[in-house]
Amino acid sequence: MPDPVNPMPNGNGTSVALAQQQHPFPVAPTAPVAFSVFCGNAEQFDLAQRMARALASSDLVPTQYRDKLANCLIALDIANQRKISPLTVMQNMSVIQGRPAWSAQYIIASINACGQFSPLRFDWRGEEGADSWGCRAYARDLATNDRLDGTWITIAMAKAEGWYGRQGSKWQTMPEQMLRYRAGAFFGRIYAPHVTLGLPSAEELVDQIIDVTPQRERVAPFDMLAGTADTGRFSADASATAEGSAPAGTYIPATHPPAPARRRGRPPRTSDTPDDAAPASRPPSADEVAAEIAAGRGGEPVQPTTAAQPTTAAPDATVVDTDPF
Repeated sequence: MPDPVNPMPNGNGTSVALAQQQHPFPVAPTAPVAFSVFCGNAEQFDLAQRMARALASSDLVPTQYRDKLANCLIALDIANQRKISPLTVMQNMSVIQGRPAWSAQYIIASINACGQFSPLRFDWRGEEGADSWGCRAYARDLATNDRLDGTWITIAMAKAEGWYGRQGSKWQTMPEQMLRYRAGAFFGRIYAPHVTLGLPSAEELVDQIIDVTPQRERVAPFDMLAGTADTGRFSADASATAEGSAPAGTYIPATHPPAPARRRGRPPRTSDTPDDAAPASRPPSADEVAAEIAAGRGGEPVQPTTAAQPTTAAPDATVVDTDPF
């Protein structure tokens, strides 16, 4: 039978007036539970799969969601928790090394639109371009009117954390924009993690990636004429050469003249060997030794006429060396 005071019963079958009589404090209406594709029944999950399949086949979604049903389901779940469009989640969320992350501009926009803070503003300090140059984000709590200050982000911090010197880093080309992005993301991590769902910014994860690609070793060219490696150098910056200016990384050969060519298999000629030197002596052949033995000279070896007398002892007469070498 309906309540005569409040004929509209609540979800448990009792009227709101009766609940207020039982509790001395006013009863607040129960907030609706956010829909989740992983906590509902089978019908809700099937409906979510149909929605995810339609999103995965679209050309408007990023490549990390295209033809990937599981990624689209997770994006649907986050969109329902944030009460925003699934396409907005897909366009502003990146997956970097298996970790989801929001873009910095989306974090700043979410903080400004959540209704709990005043729009983010930035304080600056230091001289522009110096290591002390930096900023911090601040806002006011609309419930208490308290000023909330974020973390100071400076160029010195970017260099100490390795963000500035990373290859292809935007900190070198657009430092002011990167300072604002990082200051806004740090403000969200401190004062509004419920808005960002505890996820970092994509720029933070990109700056944390360490390039482990080995650098290719630069080897000096080998001088085939001299038989040694050239003693030139690689220019670290733009250098002037005899042919003109050389860009950075250009190999500048040595200025010494190449060594004279020589034939393969012959030792190089040195200054100790004169051009008109006498040919080297050769040992007697087997026929010469046999002829001397037959002549009765006791097997003494024939002394070369073009070389000095060797100091070694004479061989035995009974032994005949037939080796011509």
